[in-house]
Amino acid sequence: MPQAVNSLLEIYLFEQRLADALALCTDRPVAGGLLLNLARALNEPHDSLPLYLRLVRTLVHNTNNQSYREGIALLQELHGTLATTAHRQAFAQALIELRREFKAKRNFIKWLNEAFAP
Repeated sequence: MPQAVNSLLEIYLFEQRLADALALCTDRPVAGGLLLNLARALNEPHDSLPLYLRLVRTLVHNTNNQSYREGIALLQELHGTLATTAHRQAFAQALIELRREFKAKRNFIKWLNEAFAP
């Protein structure tokens, strides 16, 4: 079944049916690369923020330094798209949640704090 969901997501992305793609991803597991493509295609940070956070959480759960760095790079990519105060505040809140959720991942937290001072 996941392959069918991934295939459908690819079709939605190809056809630029972003609302359908977002709805499909809401409650189903999908390939990380496709999820990232969708996050990048969305024009509104309030739509893409949850997708980026989902990807970052998945990477951090891999529990290796390379994944931690990839997750932080995704956060930096997202941060670069934030244009409004409301978006930056939502991002700051997300960082607080990540710090709380992954406080035991010392390297991740160290690099996260270096990239985004608390």
